[in-house]
Formats: sequence, structure tokens, C-alpha cells
Amino acid sequence: MILLDGLYSNGPVFELCIQHDWDSMIVLKKKALKSVWKAFNAQKGPDTPSYEADWRGRKQKITWVNHIPYTLKDAKGMKKTLFLNLVVCKEEWLAVNADTTEIEAKFSRHAWISGKPLTLKNVHERCT
Repeated sequence: MILLDGLYSNGPVFELCIQHDWDSMIVLKKKALKSVWKAFNAQKGPDTPSYEADWRGRKQKITWVNHIPYTLKDAKGMKKTLFLNLVVCKEEWLAVNADTTEIEAKFSRHAWISGKPLTLKNVHERCT
């Protein structure tokens, strides 16, 4: 499996991974691939699969949508559609504020394009 930063979340890299049958997890930044985010949010609802866990002192909620269409142009200018799997992990934990010494809730959000479809059986391992 290859793990890539958000700089590599683009069509040519996805296509390269698919062509070579490389498994991957590629960071997807909040403002990148707007059409993919739009499709993810449109498909997300009460029946969207999710996984919740306490992991290393953090409460995690992981949601995902498989098979999101993403259209790109190839080297010849022809449109091509790839199907991507997007997973989002939201975390919450308690930490001591260094300035006030008060305990406060902290939050983070991580998102990746997964080279393999996500399931209840594989999502936690792929994200952590």
C-alpha cells in the first residue's frame, strides 16, 4: 500500500494506482476535488455506513462512500471517469489547555481517497 499526501490527490495519480493495481490511501484536503466532495455529501445520509470506536483515547466516527464518479481528461484530452472511495474520520478527545490548564475538548477531521472499497471489516485498519 502506498500512502500519499494531499498534493497527490489528482486524476493522474489515481489512474496510475489503478493501472498498476497499487493499493493506496491518499489524503484529500477539504478544498480539493470539489466534485468528489459534492458527490460524497449528496450521497451521505442516515443510511451511510459508519464505524464508531474509541482508539488511543479518541472517539472516532468514520463514514465513507464507495464508487464516487470522478471525471478527468487524459493526455489526449478525452474525458475519462474513475470511481473513487472517500472516507472521512472525525475525532474528539480531551486535552489540557497549556495556557489555562483546563481540560477541553479537541476535534480533528481526516479524509482519504482509498484504493480499495471500504467496509465495516477494513475501514478502521485502513484509517488508523
